[in-house]
Amino acid sequence: MTDTTSRLHGSGICLAIEEAEKLNLEPSDLYSGQFQFSRDSTPPIAEYLSVKIGERYLHHSASLDIVRIFAADTLCAILIGVALNAEGKLLAGDLKLDLKYDSDLHRKLEEIIAGFVGRFAVFTSTPSGQYVYTDTVGEMGVVFDRETGIVGSTLPIILYRPINERDDFLHIKVQKSLGQYSLGYTTDKSCWRLMPNHSLKLDTFEQARFWPTDNALMEPRRLNHDEIIDRIIALLRQNTVGFLEGKPCLMALSGGQDSRMLLAASRDKMHLAKMIFGTDFGWNSGRDCDAAEIIAERVGLSFKRITGNKPKRWGKRVFLARVGYAVNAGGTDSIKIYNKLPKDHLLIRGNVFGLTRANDWNPRKDSVANPSNVRFGMKRLKMGQAISDEIRPSDLKKRYLDWRNSLPDLCRENSLDFSFCENYLPNSLGARNYSHTNVTLVNPFADRRIIMLCLAIPPLERKHLLINEGILNKTAPDLADIPLSLIHISEPTRP
Repeated sequence: MTDTTSRLHGSGICLAIEEAEKLNLEPSDLYSGQFQFSRDSTPPIAEYLSVKIGERYLHHSASLDIVRIFAADTLCAILIGVALNAEGKLLAGDLKLDLKYDSDLHRKLEEIIAGFVGRFAVFTSTPSGQYVYTDTVGEMGVVFDRETGIVGSTLPIILYRPINERDDFLHIKVQKSLGQYSLGYTTDKSCWRLMPNHSLKLDTFEQARFWPTDNALMEPRRLNHDEIIDRIIALLRQNTVGFLEGKPCLMALSGGQDSRMLLAASRDKMHLAKMIFGTDFGWNSGRDCDAAEIIAERVGLSFKRITGNKPKRWGKRVFLARVGYAVNAGGTDSIKIYNKLPKDHLLIRGNVFGLTRANDWNPRKDSVANPSNVRFGMKRLKMGQAISDEIRPSDLKKRYLDWRNSLPDLCRENSLDFSFCENYLPNSLGARNYSHTNVTLVNPFADRRIIMLCLAIPPLERKHLLINEGILNKTAPDLADIPLSLIHISEPTRP
């Protein structure tokens, strides 16, 4: 592996430029909200801004915020994106830590990064070397090329050649929503995805787990059920209010439990949201909007229903170029609407946190009785038809076992939950987040403390919705009569 300048790669033109030319779009518009981290002082797109840390340069779209982090007046890290600190305050400008710039700084920075909540990546430079991190569930996707040493948001941003497709994946199945990448695999043979809760060391380009720590589950397991629910509510409120008070925000509301929990936990601050809305593409989503409208009215908030048609083929081509062919084009209908929302806002969402419901546990199979079952665990990677008996990576099982065994002993029995956070979300929602450029999606549930609190409750209890119902019973008893879905109501309440 060599970390050479982009001018030495292939044509010398970043693949993002070529993708933009094919679509007759400005590269800075097509790849708004993206970044590259390399030794090259020349940005991949001329309009990108640049800042140097250590021996490398962070080139980024002007739409991305950066936070410079100092220890002993020395720049030791740059955060790009949006993040709250452990106290729920938005990070902005320069952050000066009361820490020495010494050999212990790397470990202390990892402890601090583990407390951040949001959609972000962090690039560090300490006496221990240079490292890269992504957020809790990979909402800010990070990929890297082992051959060139370039790190960035998507394959078109880090490559100066065409994508060299792996021959052990059925890539068309990913693009048809029939499977996904996982365990760090990407479309390209030499490129990999940085996994959440892992660091990427830039002198070796190896990933290593830094969270959870050995004792991360010990304290939550000492709590009783009510104490766990109370702490989850407090953290959901802290994170939601932190985003609302820190930046202009929009709130997506449906008739489901997740967004209802976020609204209920922070209802006295929801007036700070610039818009509370739902998306209506037809029957089911329209009935969700009906329920959301009733909820908003009940708590004294205005609600906007946004309708739209699914994008045509050109829209899907733009989608695939932006995400670097890393994820299927499903969900492009909602993405089209996201790009109609007010620019430079955060979009708070609550419909992506399956841990409270133990989505990846199946009580009808042996996952609960035998959580170390390798066959079931590999199935929950959700690679689907992207692999087959004939076409699959030869090291797939080894990579899965290495990943699972990297978890501390106390956490390994929850490997299915960690797989949801580290293998499913980064390769679905995280990869897809680059496809819309007007808003930045943030998820108040994606807090490492909340994850540990959820995992302290056995999966069967979570599957019976004891967490969700516990939260709603405490925060929204006045909404209990509003069904989670209005699909079965004969007379719709649409205007």
